[in-house]
Amino acid sequence: MLDSLRRIFGADSEKMEPSAKTEAELRMATCALLVETAMADDNLSPEEFQKIVQVLKGRFDLTDAGVHELIEAAREEHRKSTDVWSFASQVNEALTREQKFEVMEMIWKVVYADGTMDKFEDYMAKKLHRLLRIDHPTFIALKLKVKSELEN
Repeated sequence: MLDSLRRIFGADSEKMEPSAKTEAELRMATCALLVETAMADDNLSPEEFQKIVQVLKGRFDLTDAGVHELIEAAREEHRKSTDVWSFASQVNEALTREQKFEVMEMIWKVVYADGTMDKFEDYMAKKLHRLLRIDHPTFIALKLKVKSELEN
């Protein structure tokens, strides 16, 4: 993952300021969770891709080029990874409880980006809610919030 971060941010991440390094790792971890969710059904639909772009740009204030590079790096990490635990662990270490709720809301937005939630995306969302240590009532409330926003 460090090679991907170096490529995206054009710096040796070992020489980055701790807060900048943490922010870069958080961006990669968050993006990787979104990509993992979208790819749960082995298909990254155009709608899911656009939703990932939208939520990452909003959350991290990235340019179009920056977010596309981040997504490509996360897709590469997705291909190399065997699980999502390391990404979830980074998110757990870096974010507050409320900030993790924002990440879970982003995950739901990606799940529903193409108008449907298949069983693999549902499984991934449930897995991530446990890994991110989000209580079940909040998990469901975030899901219902996203669904309600889609209906309006």
